[in-house]
Amino acid sequence: MMGSLLGGIVADALGSPYQFKERGSYSVTPDMEYCHTYSKPPGSFTDDSSMMLCLAESLATQRQFDAADQMERYWRWLTQGYMSSAPYAFDIGGTTKNSIAGYGHDKKHCEMLGKPFQFKAYGLTHYTSSGNGGIMRLAPVPVFYHTNHAAAVEHSRLSSAVTHASPECLDSAALLGHVIHRLLNGASKHEACDNTEFEPLVASPKVKAICQGTYKTKTRDQISTSGYVIDSLEAALWGLFHATDYEAGVMTLAAMGLDTDTVCCIFGQMAGALWGVSAIPERWRAGLACQDTVHRVCGDLVRASCERA
Repeated sequence: MMGSLLGGIVADALGSPYQFKERGSYSVTPDMEYCHTYSKPPGSFTDDSSMMLCLAESLATQRQFDAADQMERYWRWLTQGYMSSAPYAFDIGGTTKNSIAGYGHDKKHCEMLGKPFQFKAYGLTHYTSSGNGGIMRLAPVPVFYHTNHAAAVEHSRLSSAVTHASPECLDSAALLGHVIHRLLNGASKHEACDNTEFEPLVASPKVKAICQGTYKTKTRDQISTSGYVIDSLEAALWGLFHATDYEAGVMTLAAMGLDTDTVCCIFGQMAGALWGVSAIPERWRAGLACQDTVHRVCGDLVRASCERA
């Protein structure tokens, strides 16, 4: 379980220096690099991991799925840099920011009027809000519900809905939660990539196509690594299907440009669940920022998950 959490965070930090670059315009190195895009030192993780840590801490401390508590932690991240690898939040997606800001606005408005605040759904539902922010942070959910497949899938949807509630985002989160849950419970790589039986549980045609494994026969040039949730999920699964190990998969995806931090992070969550912590190169783990916080929060979640099993 720790492998899925650390796998995502480490891969995020590895992919972030290449974010927004065009494929073929650069080369990747096998070490943590300085992130010129955000002027951050090697090993710095981005919004993906910050939100993952917020979600993990919420599940660990609340001992249940609490959407309001999660959103409050996301608000603290956005406004105070809580769980960031920097003193402030950075690399924030539009849908993520708008959803969290809506929550903050309503909460402050109620405080000004002296009225009790009632949490409601803030996830954006329009198809144009189908970014990858709901799946980039997902691993804590299947980790917490690792003994209950139905709960892992259901709460994966609910987790995305806190900020990203379009049908494609919800279906993508459900599928990723399903895949990570299977890997945590001993499925092989090829078993985890065979999701035809999951297809009836999603409505989105593009997610159905991913369930059918259409990505498996695509070439590298046919795989997009944009921030669109479908592209990001497909690219990460394509990377998993073709990877021989964790390091090779991260290096392959980091070289494919655009939203490299998030695509690598999604891959890392699955690859870490499959191959475990020991498969993550020690030099990468040693170079990760905020190690005390990362290990404390992830460790607390794993313990909470085991206690409820």
